[in-house]
Amino acid sequence: MPRDDTAIDVVLFTGEDERAACASAIIAATEAIIADVPMVADSERWFRHSRQAIQTHRDGPTLDAAGLPPLVTALAKIMPRPSAEANHQHWLDATREVQVATTPAFGLVRVDDLYDRNQARRAGQIWQRMHLWATTQGLAMQPLNQPIERVDRERQLDAPPRFVQALEQLMQRPHRAPTFMFRVGYPAREASPSPRRSVAQVLQS
Repeated sequence: MPRDDTAIDVVLFTGEDERAACASAIIAATEAIIADVPMVADSERWFRHSRQAIQTHRDGPTLDAAGLPPLVTALAKIMPRPSAEANHQHWLDATREVQVATTPAFGLVRVDDLYDRNQARRAGQIWQRMHLWATTQGLAMQPLNQPIERVDRERQLDAPPRFVQALEQLMQRPHRAPTFMFRVGYPAREASPSPRRSVAQVLQS
């Protein structure tokens, strides 16, 4: 991380109790998202289930990038698109039984001001660099940002700050705000490519 990024840092959690606390927060946040009908609807619009949708939008989560076994991925592609409820229940099951259950380390990217746009941009750049570097080292990284999403949602609804409090309990320096949560470990299988826009599509003149 560049020396001038004093407003941003990264914290890793590798101890058994720390990982259990991270897992608990992630599962609880996933359950809260699934119980939030508008969040489910917005999430469902973002999922690209068909090849046509992938080619049209070239963004969003896809079956290929879901980390499923190859046979399951192939079967899912030929089956009708599941309901939003079934899709999100599978997400919760995978989060609980696979993603947090097999993770040797969780991490947080933290900023001084959660809603400072420059800090948010730099935090995203730092995540991208870490992810690229980890790939060169044979490591896998995956965003598990559900608790952060619930922080924003609770703020939007003026609801009790349940997940602000849960995340504060994880941190040694609670005055900093987590803006990104992830897991890191060794992959069980090779990841499939995810859709990307070309440089020409994202450049602005």
